[in-house]
Amino acid sequence: MDRALTLSSLTLVLALAAIGCAHGGGGVQPAAASGPPPSERACFMVREVQSYDAFDDRHVAIETIRDESYLLTLDNVCFGLDSAIRIAISNDFNRVCSDDLAVITYRDYNRLDTCRILNVERVADHEAALELWRSRLHR
Repeated sequence: MDRALTLSSLTLVLALAAIGCAHGGGGVQPAAASGPPPSERACFMVREVQSYDAFDDRHVAIETIRDESYLLTLDNVCFGLDSAIRIAISNDFNRVCSDDLAVITYRDYNRLDTCRILNVERVADHEAALELWRSRLHR
């Protein structure tokens, strides 16, 4: 009896697999992950940042010692960021990627303020970061 039940179960599984292959070749497809695959995520090392340019109170371009450029988008408006003399980028680790709780700290007049880095985008150079930022102003 057990052998007959196992054989009928195996037949059912094979029939379902054949139906899945006939309707799209492969049965159940995995759900698409949101955002780019981890291998394509833009990340940079905090210790390699050599310069920055705050375009406004929410967008900062950085350049690294490896001649890599990034456009950072912050989670909120950070009043006074575009006039800050210095900034500090920090994270629990040396590596900063999109939405990983890294922050920018800066002095706005006589107080320290902190904003979270929401998005990190790799761009060709500083000019490309500026063009990308300008293109988003009119949306």
